[in-house]
Amino acid sequence: MQPEKIALSLLATSLLFGGGGIGGAAYQIPQPPPLQRGRHGEDWGGVEDALSSRRRVLLSLACGFVATGGTPAALADVTNKLASSTALRSLDRVQEQLPIKLKPVAQANNYMGIKQALRLPPFDQVRKDLLTVVRGGEDGPKAGELQLAYKSLIRSLEDIDATASIGMGRSGKPKPDQFQLAIDYDEIEKALEVFLRIGTEAADIPVQYDSRQTQIGSIDVRSGKVEPRVI
Repeated sequence: MQPEKIALSLLATSLLFGGGGIGGAAYQIPQPPPLQRGRHGEDWGGVEDALSSRRRVLLSLACGFVATGGTPAALADVTNKLASSTALRSLDRVQEQLPIKLKPVAQANNYMGIKQALRLPPFDQVRKDLLTVVRGGEDGPKAGELQLAYKSLIRSLEDIDATASIGMGRSGKPKPDQFQLAIDYDEIEKALEVFLRIGTEAADIPVQYDSRQTQIGSIDVRSGKVEPRVI
């Protein structure tokens, strides 16, 4: 636990059990006498709780300080932010393998070859890596652009897969133009290049933290005065 949290926890305890402040001597809370009742059982006012209204307010303030005394919360998911760097490296390998493993198959109009290649490494992990990069930048200024680039790339991959299915006669539709696979491949190359550019820019943006500084303070139990100190 951080020092400021420990100090503020002690402050809350001090206010609850008495003493002039942190480190003050604690004393036992006096027990209120039983309520006096009239002949017919009616209350005659009772005794006020040993914790006065002022002390309740001060205790609430102290607990509030303790609750906000931690480190500022990250606005972006740090785990996904770090994982996106690994995912981008994987997508870089995909970009390198496209002209080697997918382009020749598309140019040869090999429908079965396209279906198989998309389901083998490194292309079989593309969707997972894309989502990791998108999540890593979802709280950053590039979030909207990342979403659009993701949808564009997924659509291009689905298009070439659909073209291959039609070419194999699985849909009952007429066979596509002989150059359609090559056209679909070009769209994948362009969409991946755009996504990598935006994803890299998003990954280079530091994790966004709340810029508000945490305030702690000392509380005078008698006067109720709070003197804040910015840390």
